[in-house]
Amino acid sequence: MSIVSAIGSALNLQSLTAIAAQALADAGIEVLGVHQLMRNVDIIFIVDELRLDDAVRALHGTLIEDSRLRLAVQPSGDVDAPTLSRAPKVDG
Repeated sequence: MSIVSAIGSALNLQSLTAIAAQALADAGIEVLGVHQLMRNVDIIFIVDELRLDDAVRALHGTLIEDSRLRLAVQPSGDVDAPTLSRAPKVDG
């Protein structure tokens, strides 16, 4: 298992977790777990280690490259854009 996270200061867009999960599903990636803090600064997904790079690409395309979502996440333009991080392996 691996962890991929979207991290930013403006992740409070309603249904952002669902949008991100759908991006993973559309890429054929099974979400094994998900967590989002109440502070809305990160969304954490657990995925199969073999699909980690695909998960990063899917989330990057949806959360960062999609200009419609970027404008919704950053309405004033002065908020940090989401970034992605990954942890290659989760023992368990």
